[in-house]
Amino acid sequence: MADSYPVRLKKAFAADVHERGLGLYKPTGGYTKAETAVLAGVLTRGPDLPTTFDRCLVLTTLTPFEDDGPANRVTPLQLTDRLPGTRDDAENRFEAFRDAYHNRRQVMLGDLPFRRIQLVSSLFITADTQNRVGYFMTFHLFGRQVL
Repeated sequence: MADSYPVRLKKAFAADVHERGLGLYKPTGGYTKAETAVLAGVLTRGPDLPTTFDRCLVLTTLTPFEDDGPANRVTPLQLTDRLPGTRDDAENRFEAFRDAYHNRRQVMLGDLPFRRIQLVSSLFITADTQNRVGYFMTFHLFGRQVL
C-alpha cells in the first residue's frame, strides 16, 4: 500500500531537514545515542518524544484546511524539537529552522509542490528533569494536495 499524503509530506520534510544539515533522517531503522549526539534524529511518527535519546525532532501533521477553495489547501506541520542544553541553545536552533523554512516560496518537498511555507506559531519548551529544552513550531504549507 502506498503512503498517505501526510506520511509522504513528513518523510519529504524530514529528508529536506537532513539535506540542510538540521537533523539526521533515516527512513528505516532507529537512531543510536551516538548518532544523535550532534544532530537531532528526525522522527515522522509523532507526536510522542522518544525516551532512548535526547536530541530529536518529531514531525506531526495537523488537520489540513482549505484557504479559499480546494486548490489552496493548507497543511499544518508541527515540529517538536528537543535537545540537551539551555534556552539559548533552543533559541539558536529555532532561528535556524525559521531561517530555513519561513516564507519559502515555490518549494518542492520530494514530489510535493508548495507555493509557500510560513511559520505561524512557536513556543519554547522549558527544561525537563534531564535538562532538555526545545521548541514547538508550526508551519503552514500552502498548496494543492497531491494524491
